[in-house]
Order: sequence, then C-alpha cells, then structure tokens
Amino acid sequence: MRIQLIIGLIVIFILPHALFTLYFHIQFTTSLKKADILNLAAISESQRNTIDLFLQERVVNLFTLFHSREFSIHPSVREMAYYLQYLRQVSDAFVDVGFLDSKGIQIGYAGPFPYLQGKDYSSEKWFTTLMDQEKGYFISDIYKGFRNKPHFTIATKQIIDDQAFTMRSTLDPDKFYMFLRTISHGKGIESALINENGLYQVVDPDRGELSGVSEFVPNIGQTSGVDEIEEAGDQVLVAHHWLKETSWALLVWQPLIIAHA
Repeated sequence: MRIQLIIGLIVIFILPHALFTLYFHIQFTTSLKKADILNLAAISESQRNTIDLFLQERVVNLFTLFHSREFSIHPSVREMAYYLQYLRQVSDAFVDVGFLDSKGIQIGYAGPFPYLQGKDYSSEKWFTTLMDQEKGYFISDIYKGFRNKPHFTIATKQIIDDQAFTMRSTLDPDKFYMFLRTISHGKGIESALINENGLYQVVDPDRGELSGVSEFVPNIGQTSGVDEIEEAGDQVLVAHHWLKETSWALLVWQPLIIAHA
C-alpha cells in the first residue's frame, strides 16, 4: 500500500507538472523561432529596400547626363571626362561611362579602359534587352565582357530625333560588396545577391566566388520568405527578398543559435 501510495502521489502531483513544463518549453521554443524568423525577415526587407534605392539612384545619375548642359550626341573627350567625374562624385561604385549611338557603337568613353572607345555592343545581351523593352533602363548580371573583368552594366536609353541613344556605366562588384556589408547590421548576419539561376552577383569571398552557384536558391514565384537550412552541421536561418529593380534575390543568413541568443 505504501508503494501504491507513492506511485499515486507521483502520478497526481509530479506528472502533471512535468507535462506542463514540457508543454510550455515547446511553446516557448516555437514562439522564439517565430520571433527569430520575423526579425530576420524584417532585416532582409530593410536591406532589400536600401539596395533597390541604391540602384534607382545610380539609374537616375545616368539619366541626368542626358539633360546636362554639356550633353551632345557627338560627345567630346572633355565632355565624357566630365560625365565620369560627376558619376564618381555621387558614387565611387561607378567605374566608367560610355555613350552609344543607335547602332550600338560606343562613340564616347571615359574610364580606365580606353580601348573600349568605338566598340560594337549591338550583339551584347544587355544592349539587345534594353532596346527590346519599353523600360528605359536595364541592369545586367555580372559578366566579364570586352574587358575580361567581372562587372555590372547599368544602361539607360533616350529617344532623340526618333533614334535611341544609350548612356551606360559599369559598377565595381567589390564596391557593391562593401556597400552591402555596411547595411548588413546584426550579430552573425551575412548577406549576398544571386540571380535567377542562383549565381552569386555579390558575395563574401569566404562564402563563394562571383558567378559561383549558391547552395540555397529561393523560388522565383515567392517574393520573400525565411527558411531553415543546415550548413556544416549547424542550423541556419536564411531569408530572401527578390529585388524590384533587377532579377536578383537578396539572401540573408543568421545561425539559429545566434538568433536564439
């Protein structure tokens, strides 16, 4: 009877407390993870908006050149140098500037690659895409092009006397990466940009290389989201947001253990 009484006391008093403890622990852990997901999603959205704004400003900088007092459809070396000086003043991410006629020939250039003067861009993907679309600008994926060096192209077009002229500039991926780092706030936060094929456009060298394949590629049809993945045996939260200005996705990682902390 003593044994039965002890067992009865354990069942009546201790077991319910143990079950309640387990229940509240599960609820707390679930709520904590939801809070971590919401926090990372908010960080990702904030970074996405900042990057979109950065790209919008660079596009506006190029369009401004069409309306400057120095603009001419037959730009001189001095005028192109002035354009580059203006662009470099607003952002050191700009590498050079070029002006193309309606046939895709670069008739004006200023920058560190003078041999690009007179180059024919009519068959380049960014040029054909810009000419075929209604939107007056285009931001390319990273590529090497004639200079055989990774870069992005931002190109704008303006119709003058029924002909489409193009003002283009390239952005330095390293400068873009440094910009991305300055906006990646939070402990353990790491950010990168990939294109629709999952190729890195901007990435920390410790994670991958430019044009390398990302291990995580979000669904194109899903504008944003947060997933839990495993990396090197650790659980990691990764948030994504597709940009509005170009077909890139921003990826933001944070180890789950740091997020919980």
